[in-house]
Amino acid sequence: MELCLHLISVSSSLKSLRICGIEELISLPKELQHVSTLQTLKIEHCYGLATSPDWIGRLTSLTQLSIIAWPKLTSLPEEMRSLRHLCQLRIFTLTSLHRLFIQLMPNLVSLPKGLQYVSMLKTLRIWSSSSLATVPDWIGSISHQSSLTELSIRGCSKLMSLSKEVRSISNRKQVKN
Repeated sequence: MELCLHLISVSSSLKSLRICGIEELISLPKELQHVSTLQTLKIEHCYGLATSPDWIGRLTSLTQLSIIAWPKLTSLPEEMRSLRHLCQLRIFTLTSLHRLFIQLMPNLVSLPKGLQYVSMLKTLRIWSSSSLATVPDWIGSISHQSSLTELSIRGCSKLMSLSKEVRSISNRKQVKN
């Protein structure tokens, strides 16, 4: 692990990094926040991780972010709003995730498919994501299967309509448009 950290800290041109299967990892290496060239970050099957660091917003060159199999994660940092170039966000097996705010993500065209498997989600806010054109029907399934109490969608200028399944949430949950 120390060798990996050293390589990260001295690399001035690292574009892609995958951290996978390090069960004893309880926090992401702080050295990562200084890798300004990083475009792809995949963090998978790191079961000891419970939080994503606030400094993740400093990785402003990120275009792809994958967060897979962090069962202890309960929320993502608001600082992710600084990831202006993020085009792909993959989220899978985040069974403890309670709150997800997707805000100011102008290049995000679709919601992560892995969200449909998040059973503990209570709040989902999608704000100012101007390229988002559709909200998938499975959002309706989330509200049936989870404890979703708030769905808020605002400022998504390409979003022209909501499906019947998504609109039906307003009959059962607090929905803000």
